[in-house]
Amino acid sequence: MRYSTRSLLNTPAFAAVIVLILTVGIGANVAMFSVIDQALIRPLPYPDARRLVSVRTAYERGIGEWVSARDYWDFRDLSMSFEQLAAYSGFPRIRTITGVDEAKRVPVAVVSHELLPALGAQPLHGRSFLADDESAAAPQVAILSYGYWQQEMGGDPDVIGSVLTVDGVPTEVIGVLAADVRFRQEVDLWQPMREDDQFIAERGKTNWSVLGRLAHGVSLAQAQSEMNVIAAGLAAQYPESNEGIGWVVTDLQRSWSENYREGLLLLQAAVVLVLLIACGNAAGLLLARGSTRRSELAIRGALGASGRR
Repeated sequence: MRYSTRSLLNTPAFAAVIVLILTVGIGANVAMFSVIDQALIRPLPYPDARRLVSVRTAYERGIGEWVSARDYWDFRDLSMSFEQLAAYSGFPRIRTITGVDEAKRVPVAVVSHELLPALGAQPLHGRSFLADDESAAAPQVAILSYGYWQQEMGGDPDVIGSVLTVDGVPTEVIGVLAADVRFRQEVDLWQPMREDDQFIAERGKTNWSVLGRLAHGVSLAQAQSEMNVIAAGLAAQYPESNEGIGWVVTDLQRSWSENYREGLLLLQAAVVLVLLIACGNAAGLLLARGSTRRSELAIRGALGASGRR
């Protein structure tokens, strides 16, 4: 060991090349595994996250990401398998906020009043949405993200009850989310899914994502079986829009990561290959260096040096 260490110290350039090769290979693997752990392995950052599921539309041609609002309302009211079923806009809406220092366009999540309770999230200040906030006759309200509250409002706790203008409509601030609330969409503002929303009118229009929290003791299979029964009933009641469609209940983490799961696993395989190549290159360099010292080692042996020397 002492000889090997001394040998490497005597050839610092060679040692640096070996260390660099191995560092690149190992570092790439560590970084990639950290990404996979965060995206695919580690539970979602919500209480009892293993009970969280997504509900997506099943067509004869495949699975669709979104659900129509009217179908969501029906299976929310009919299902007994969930503690909460919540809907949120498939993509953030971009809206203009005035009433602060300057007008600003921000991403907004439009959500049903069940969403925050389903995730186990609580506002830091103020309150969550209520069912009454979804009425077409209700005044417009909003909840601020923690980041927007800090950046645009200076973290003012008295912001609750203040009025912003969102796309020209006076909107009361009723809450501020805590800093640790994470969501699939990065948004600055949250607003309720109102009955007069432009994407609610038609049953056949699928514009909403749906997630739920399973009731205690209910399995995915049981929830799926119930959804199949509900789908059959709605297909009979609304054949024009619901014939041939159903809903698939899936683990929420798997559903959210589905679009990039395969890509991440392919990248992991690629960086493992990089590590194997790095190890092979390092071994090749060491063998090549050893072969250049064969004569020196033979002379040492002839002079009586031990195997260790």
